[in-house]
Amino acid sequence: MRIALVHSFYRSDAPSGENLVVMRQAEAMREAGHEVLLVARHTDGEMESRLYGLKSAMRVATGVGPDPTMELTTFQPDVVHVHNLFPNFGERWLASWEGPLVATLHNFRPICANALLYRDGLVCTLCPDGDRWSSLKYGCYRDSRLATLPLAIKNAGGINRNRLLRRADRIIALSERSRTAYVDAGDPAITAKMVVIPNGIEDRLVTEAARPQHWAFVGRLTPEKGIKELIEGWPGSEPLCVVGDGQLASELRALNRAGVTLEGQLPPDRVDHVLRSSWGLIFPSRWMEGFPTVIAEAAMHGVPILARTGSSGADFVERTGSGLTYEDAPDMAGKLRSIRDHHEALANASRLAYTAELSLEAWQRQLEKVLLSAIAEHGGGG
Repeated sequence: MRIALVHSFYRSDAPSGENLVVMRQAEAMREAGHEVLLVARHTDGEMESRLYGLKSAMRVATGVGPDPTMELTTFQPDVVHVHNLFPNFGERWLASWEGPLVATLHNFRPICANALLYRDGLVCTLCPDGDRWSSLKYGCYRDSRLATLPLAIKNAGGINRNRLLRRADRIIALSERSRTAYVDAGDPAITAKMVVIPNGIEDRLVTEAARPQHWAFVGRLTPEKGIKELIEGWPGSEPLCVVGDGQLASELRALNRAGVTLEGQLPPDRVDHVLRSSWGLIFPSRWMEGFPTVIAEAAMHGVPILARTGSSGADFVERTGSGLTYEDAPDMAGKLRSIRDHHEALANASRLAYTAELSLEAWQRQLEKVLLSAIAEHGGGG
């Protein structure tokens, strides 16, 4: 196949799992023998313009903006796979592109201005439930009504007016929980095109197992990730290694909780070591998530997972037996002991879940199947 990927890359100073997934897919598909073109725009470069904020706002609100059609036409792909158009691509080109097209939903931005379905410490579904302008009322994007306005305008018609989702022949959700959120949001004609494929990662398992020394948290230090509540309720007798950076970093350092070490952002090989030498990954996320890369990384290393209920990470754990779930801090303490007591069995289940569902090979096979089905649905190619 000739596959064109279209992606607007987020800023490099805000590490993005989406950016990594796109690069990983391009490499995996090339290694599988496909021809791949990545059509990209990078926020790092776009922000050099003094008018970037105004231009991106107008682009989001109107759909008028940079158009990948010339590059796509030159490449003549069998299928186009759109990962993210926000905020550096326009959307008007979708109406005139005639070839097969697949879209991946990495988050909830088509139905939620902040892309999380999360506000003030709780899951929030006001906008997809029909109160289309509630995001503007609460300033959900970057805590600013002005910054939220373009997204509120774009999403005001619901997903049945979303240009990308209406145009796509197939739509990939990363988890069943994510798919269900979109199904609940509305248009059956759109949600009927949805399939679930979690992101896969390359196998970096090493033969020598590290002796467990601590528990691990890996992720952004932001409210929706639940890291503050995790640290506040953490039992001081257990060592917890926290890897990541974000807006809560200073506040978390000020807590100075016993047993908790804040490592900051680490390079990938150091993150691998932290996971391999842990009793388990703690996943305290308070939003639904798409499908978090760190869950796949823990499973790849054969590390048990302790996940707070209510997220796609917890759903994965419950379905595969790759760890345990918890409700609150008192419940978590007992579950930590259970993971220690049954560590080997849970570690083996975690690794088996990776091999079956989250390996690069499993992901590649599922992606190929969806891309080919889009081509067949569309009538044979562009």
